Amino acid sequence: MRKTVFICILLILVLAMLCGCTLFPQNTSEPEPRLIPPVHEAEDETEAAPAAQAINWLNGEKIDEPLKERPYAVVIDNASGALPTKGLSTADLIFEFNVEGNMTRFLALFQDISAAPTIGPVRSCRSYDVSMAIAFDAIYTHAGGSPMGLNDIIIKHVADLDAVYGNYKFFFRDKARRRSGYAYEHTLFADTAQMIKMVPDVGVTRGMEHLEDYEGPLRFGITDMSRGTVAEALTVYMNRSKTTQFDYSEDLGKYLVSEFGVGYVDANNNEQVAVDNVLVLYVKYTRIEGDEKGRLEAELTSGKGYYAKGGRIIELSWSFSEEGGLILTHPDGRELRLTAGSSFICCIDSESGKIMASYDVPK
Repeated sequence: MRKTVFICILLILVLAMLCGCTLFPQNTSEPEPRLIPPVHEAEDETEAAPAAQAINWLNGEKIDEPLKERPYAVVIDNASGALPTKGLSTADLIFEFNVEGNMTRFLALFQDISAAPTIGPVRSCRSYDVSMAIAFDAIYTHAGGSPMGLNDIIIKHVADLDAVYGNYKFFFRDKARRRSGYAYEHTLFADTAQMIKMVPDVGVTRGMEHLEDYEGPLRFGITDMSRGTVAEALTVYMNRSKTTQFDYSEDLGKYLVSEFGVGYVDANNNEQVAVDNVLVLYVKYTRIEGDEKGRLEAELTSGKGYYAKGGRIIELSWSFSEEGGLILTHPDGRELRLTAGSSFICCIDSESGKIMASYDVPK
């Protein structure tokens, strides 16, 4: 019996070997691949935001391509004996500052300097002019200056065109003016066609273009003036002696500028200077100690003021730094936006300056 069982087991083993089988089956099949979700390119389900509208940083007007070129900031004479001057009717932005002797002087900024064939008389710099040119990333153009102003130009590495200390062929003396009796200091002008041609070759600090991320400090848009007071005529007392007059023209939608009792006419085109925005900033001026000419320093930090457009006027607050520029707000801190167009900014003496409209504006 045992012999029979043994023979049967032996036969089973032989058959298994012949069939290629095993008594202990093993999982020799390859594992099924793990399913991995297919990778798809991410789809943008929202439309791309439209590119921001390019504007002229000085006047807020829309332009086709972003600005690269830096503007020019030119110091222009405003003594009564220097009139008429040339260039202000085509400036985008005009600052009027006090200087010694109860006189004033302009700092005019031009994005397209070619719009004025001649600019001047060009006068000397002051440190507050230099600061404003820095804030607007402008190429600063002047004729000499105060020791403090000239020192600032050096230590702050300002892009600078100095008619006195630089050998620039685009500055010239108007001989006809000199022969007609103008004082020598009221005869220096800049030929802008020559400037455009020569300045890139002359070279200025950091070149002719803004840095890639530059954004101008002023803001433009719609400001509600309905709660403002009627101001169809404004008289701005820059100091104890000098006034600047602004008269609103319904036809032009602009303020016409006058001083010394007459309209301020640009001798380039015989047109009276007209601006869209008028701003008055109260600034503290102090006499520079030890300055034998009585030059002034301006404390450009922050203060109060007024904004007029369209025949109405409202209050504003302002702050300034060379890095941040001129920041304008409503008294409650909301951003103040200027109408697109040219602006005239009177930086009046906080002690003796004042502004009068069709009513007295309290300081």
